[in-house]
Amino acid sequence: MNAFVKNHSLLSVIVLFFITACVKDVDFDQANDTVITPSVGLNVTFFEFNAGRFVFQGVEQETVTDTTEVRFNESELIVDYLVGVEFLFEFLNSIARDFSVKIDFLNTSEEVVLSLSTNVARTINGELAYTLYMPEFDPTQVEALKQTFSLAFELNLISGSPPLNENSPGRIGLRSKVTFNLRIEDRRSVCQ
Repeated sequence: MNAFVKNHSLLSVIVLFFITACVKDVDFDQANDTVITPSVGLNVTFFEFNAGRFVFQGVEQETVTDTTEVRFNESELIVDYLVGVEFLFEFLNSIARDFSVKIDFLNTSEEVVLSLSTNVARTINGELAYTLYMPEFDPTQVEALKQTFSLAFELNLISGSPPLNENSPGRIGLRSKVTFNLRIEDRRSVCQ
């Protein structure tokens, strides 16, 4: 009988606890206002040119160009949800000359929607020179980036010495990365 009273008392305490416990109301409307803010990183482009690429038929050429399709304008995530962007351009130069670089963001009609420029340092003592370029994008530039179909790179050899020929040592290269900062909002009702 004593065990019955103990079990009955324990059961009464458990039932009393559940009856008097505080339960906070659940706000199901919170599920209607979902905001996700992912960052997506990609490698964008890579190229490398030997010093001889800046020489044609024995004459030093000032400019070399390269164009790469990136098709940012065709990505629903970028066009609809992009709020910020971070580019990193890493130039590697073992040519004994400085360069200026122009980067044009082109739309599908090959019109420039955004243009950036930087300088790339020459090699010193044949060591590979690193130049990092991390432009900041204001909201207007972020909007222009959403129209980008391709990137056009123009490398301009800055006048100076030594003059280049087909057998000049060295190379210049680029690696670029981008991080897209997105804001995805969903205001649909989940209880519809």
